[in-house]
Amino acid sequence: MAEWQGQSRGTPLGYKIFLFLLNRVGVRAAYLLLIPVSLYYVFFVPKATKAIYYYFHNRLNYSPIRAILRTRLNFYVFGQTIVDKFAIMGGMKSAYSYEFDGEEHLIDMANNTGGILIGAHLGNWDIASQLLNRLSKPFNIVMYENELENMKKLFEQALKDKKIKIIAIKQDLSHVFEIKKAFDNKELICFHGDRFLDGSKFIEANFLGKNAKFPHGPFYLASKFKMPYTFVYAMKEPSLHYHLYATKGKVHQGTVEELVADYVVHLEQKVKTYPLQWFNYYQFWN
Repeated sequence: MAEWQGQSRGTPLGYKIFLFLLNRVGVRAAYLLLIPVSLYYVFFVPKATKAIYYYFHNRLNYSPIRAILRTRLNFYVFGQTIVDKFAIMGGMKSAYSYEFDGEEHLIDMANNTGGILIGAHLGNWDIASQLLNRLSKPFNIVMYENELENMKKLFEQALKDKKIKIIAIKQDLSHVFEIKKAFDNKELICFHGDRFLDGSKFIEANFLGKNAKFPHGPFYLASKFKMPYTFVYAMKEPSLHYHLYATKGKVHQGTVEELVADYVVHLEQKVKTYPLQWFNYYQFWN
């Protein structure tokens, strides 16, 4: 299994250039520019192409031709979510419309106990973090240190709302104390539940008919600290529209493995509803 290496493609300079062009040409024109870019990734990033083709053909059981076409379209939709992310971060939020399904659960957690929000590389998590600005309390985004080093300056410039805080996962485990502090302050903490670094602890679960590895940390914390948790997704819809989903917050009383199984059930439902918005570009399954 080719593990994720803890760092996504792209550099701060590249993103700044992209944001500059986006402000000049607009969102829909930027979508057109994605056509050759997405083709480039299909042909010149073979590991990512192979992983997504496997997902469509072997896990969703699409025919080879349909899987090839969906692979091409997947890269294009992913590019659209990047355009959307930088458009909204750059102050173009009014160009989009939004729909909230379960926002009352997030409001309840923010106003009372705090809690854990577990998302995935499905849809547009960055959009979800922007929409969380509506909540009354600060919220924390947990990411790997490698991701932070590449993106820190970009986040500092783009995320002007001080309610957003970033906690970097570090080898010295100092992030555990920051997470505990956020719990004590009854804040919200956001995790991805679908990626882990090679060498870190994981839990295997059957996902779309085959075992896959999920990070132990987010689910362990929810179980250990008995914090309310919710599964959160921001899914792209037609016509610059986003649909935010949040499940009802609850405190887990069982094992960590049972919590992962609960997560996988919800994740499968969303993947089957939005198959083009699965953006894990590595060999996810064993």
